[in-house]
Amino acid sequence: LAQNKATVDGVTARMDLAAQAFTNHSTPDSVHEAFHTLRHALHMRQGPWTDEEATRVRAILEMAARDIVGGKGQA
Repeated sequence: LAQNKATVDGVTARMDLAAQAFTNHSTPDSVHEAFHTLRHALHMRQGPWTDEEATRVRAILEMAARDIVGGKGQA
């Protein structure tokens, strides 16, 4: 178990997140639709991914994730 501590910690963290999701209120349909639109945009994107474009998109997604978790900003 000690040899796989990082893996075990990762699995435990994901299980904790899943448990929180089940105990909290459900996500509104409008948010599910927006997430679907985002996934579709990523899959339908044309052209090769440059390192710069991947970095730009990653920064956008990470900022959105932080804002969602922190409850910051107004739409």
